[in-house]
Amino acid sequence: MRRMIATATATAFVGAALLATPAQAAKKDGGDLKVMTQNLYLGADLFPAVEAASQGTTAFLLAAAKVYQEAMASDFETRAAQLAKTIKAKKPALIGLQEVTNWAAGRTNEGPALQSQDFLKILNKALKAEGLSYKVVGISNNAFLGPFPYIDPASSCGAPVDDNPTNWDCRISMTDRDVILVNTRAKGLSYKKKSVKSGLYKAQQTFQIGTRTISFSRGWVYVDMTYKGAKFRFANTHLEVGGESEAIQQKEGKEFVKIVRKGAKNVIATGDFNTDAYGTYSPKTYQQLTKYFTDSWKPKRDGKGLTCCQNATLSNPVSENYSRIDFVFGRGKVKSLSAVNTNVTPFRETPAPLYESDHGGVVAKLRVR
Repeated sequence: MRRMIATATATAFVGAALLATPAQAAKKDGGDLKVMTQNLYLGADLFPAVEAASQGTTAFLLAAAKVYQEAMASDFETRAAQLAKTIKAKKPALIGLQEVTNWAAGRTNEGPALQSQDFLKILNKALKAEGLSYKVVGISNNAFLGPFPYIDPASSCGAPVDDNPTNWDCRISMTDRDVILVNTRAKGLSYKKKSVKSGLYKAQQTFQIGTRTISFSRGWVYVDMTYKGAKFRFANTHLEVGGESEAIQQKEGKEFVKIVRKGAKNVIATGDFNTDAYGTYSPKTYQQLTKYFTDSWKPKRDGKGLTCCQNATLSNPVSENYSRIDFVFGRGKVKSLSAVNTNVTPFRETPAPLYESDHGGVVAKLRVR
């Protein structure tokens, strides 16, 4: 009798366990992971050059030369080294980067070599120096500005004699990119290469330089991820600035939502959205985005979380951030557990204060199912 009872009990136990396995497995799918968004800062303010374009080609070229010089002086190698340390400390599994700039310069005459900087290569090198292993899985190649004649008598770079680049003493160009990085050591995290998509928005800001129309193209990039059985789409973007361009920004925001939601129930979206959560700057786009997404930053839990912006030379001793425009958004079975800012104080004081970027980063701990 005891054997029969024991056998029956064991059978019932095994049967219950077998029946419970699928439900338990479903509950265990996914887990907690950290994601980060960071605008790298191209190194200078572009708007003086854009404004100078209305004053003629020469005024624009002189302003563009100053932008290039300021960008080179922003010391991205030092900034990238500090950012790599921040990433090492925070350990995000996924990172969305904006303004991953490639500054290219060259000359056809004799003179000192002109500096070029590929921010992505520099940051990758800094990450490896910290012993980290991040892989570039997606890139949105956005605006390409140039080549333009570089005018700088001190560098033996004279004014152009015509529109033929081969006749210019010196030339400069800039490529803007958004990038997704994946921590290859994050256990349980995987993706398929064929799921990586990127593109440019239909609505774009343009400006005139003489008879030439220049588009500052902006785009998006996403990859479909699996984390411990849970599937989600990870997207990254950098929307147009607000103010006079707010209508374009709103169109880009609507298109972004339409793109990332197609074929994906769960979404994590990072980016510099250029719309303030507190309503001080182009608030309509934030309102529009949060009809679909949930903001991972909770002011009552996490504080005010201001992310923009330090001064153009990154030399202010006290933070000048006044708005929250950089976000980690979630949709579907994505729950925010916590969020913190990075780069809110200078990482050095001498010879002058310096920040990693003009934007603060956001690191969110999320639970995905």
